[in-house]
Amino acid sequence: MYRKFAGSWKALLAATVVSLGMVPAGQAATIVFYDFDEPDPPPPPLFDFQNAPDSTAPNISAGAWSIRDGVFTEILGNPGRAIVGGSWDGAFGLDPAGNRFRFQITVAPGFSLNLNSVSFDDQRFDIAGNTGPSSWSLSINGTSVLSGQSTDPTNNAFGWTSRTVGFGPVTGLTGSFFVDLFASGASGALANVQPWNVDNFRLEGVVVPLPAAVWLLGGALLGLVGISRRRQP
Repeated sequence: MYRKFAGSWKALLAATVVSLGMVPAGQAATIVFYDFDEPDPPPPPLFDFQNAPDSTAPNISAGAWSIRDGVFTEILGNPGRAIVGGSWDGAFGLDPAGNRFRFQITVAPGFSLNLNSVSFDDQRFDIAGNTGPSSWSLSINGTSVLSGQSTDPTNNAFGWTSRTVGFGPVTGLTGSFFVDLFASGASGALANVQPWNVDNFRLEGVVVPLPAAVWLLGGALLGLVGISRRRQP
């Protein structure tokens, strides 16, 4: 009887370690999404601004957006509200080449995060010979992973450009780290105040359990086997 009981625990332990220890890649899903609107806004166009994530994946938390140089505020979005900033020519000097929006992601203990895709809407303003930023780039944990060109508003009647772009996966992210959306290349006498707006920002990837967490679970199962063995006559 005991051998049968112990054998079942050993089989369970082996299956747990094999299935969890392999840490399957899983399907990419939304890790964090910001639409910058209150959850239950009044009817359009009277949306209320919210600088907090609209949704996050399990075992992930994320903070509010900020801007490194100059003034950070909000504006009419696509739809609802959006974030807006200036100084995309680096006028304040903290980012000599431009400026950046940023927010922080925290991964729960026992898990790591792989990121592989971003989507967002952006809007650039060009007024009276002054232009907004001409290019943007995305950095994760201090490493640039993606870059692109902003859209000349004369080529986009609605002003907003929607982007969904994959990138070489950034893997093994743990603890807390920053996501930076950098832009540069504003020009003209008033370049430092030419705005760039961002809305509907989404990062996609996979949250995976760390192998250490798997072995802790395995150790707990071994402990249960040992307890059950001591209780047998």
